[in-house]
Amino acid sequence: MQKNDWHIWTNVEVPPEAAPVCAQTGRELDEDAWYLTRTRGAVEVADGFIGSEAVLDWAKAGGRYAPG
Repeated sequence: MQKNDWHIWTNVEVPPEAAPVCAQTGRELDEDAWYLTRTRGAVEVADGFIGSEAVLDWAKAGGRYAPG
């Protein structure tokens, strides 16, 4: 993934396919949640997070492809 592939937006709609809990911690998301959305062909893949630290921890652990 390249740095220029990242975009930060505010006041956007929550992706309808996003789970209501943090992908890293399992805690329920609130209005301050962060969403990481990627496009895989015709499919959008969305993960929600309680904040920036949760995104970082999730990515360091392997993200969606983490073992276990």
